[in-house]
Amino acid sequence: MNSEHKRNQNQKLVEQYDPRCHWCRQFYLKDQLTREHLRPKSKGGSNRMANLRLACRKCNQKRGNKPFPPEYTPTWKDVFQLGFLFIWDHGGNEQIVNLCLAHLKSNTKYPDTPFPHGHVPTWKDIFQLILLFIWDMWEHGLIEASSFVNWIEQVQIQN
Repeated sequence: MNSEHKRNQNQKLVEQYDPRCHWCRQFYLKDQLTREHLRPKSKGGSNRMANLRLACRKCNQKRGNKPFPPEYTPTWKDVFQLGFLFIWDHGGNEQIVNLCLAHLKSNTKYPDTPFPHGHVPTWKDIFQLILLFIWDMWEHGLIEASSFVNWIEQVQIQN
């Protein structure tokens, strides 16, 4: 990726998310923010805009290649964001994403946050949570299992 393209992406990130850290939500000067790969490149993440956010250096360094920084309590949106980047990167489609989000909104059995406060989830935790959620949708007749089973047979968990 050339530096011109990188600058353009960074500018789009500032326009879309404001000059603030994705994790601690603090505002910073643009040059104090780093590019944050939601799914780290070391875990197969890409430089696509859907995978990029801005983060302060402290949060970016603390997070490393883990799903979230140590002090961060992830929301369902956070889990879906990471889980679906993984699904898309492995041949999943937008239909699965939209069905999952609709199911979450219409179902009150899920807690406000997917993990207990203080629990730092691993990539495997996130992937398993997404699988359980999609299984629940299949049990409710909201998704056909055949297309998802074909996809899941091809996926290898990188933990």
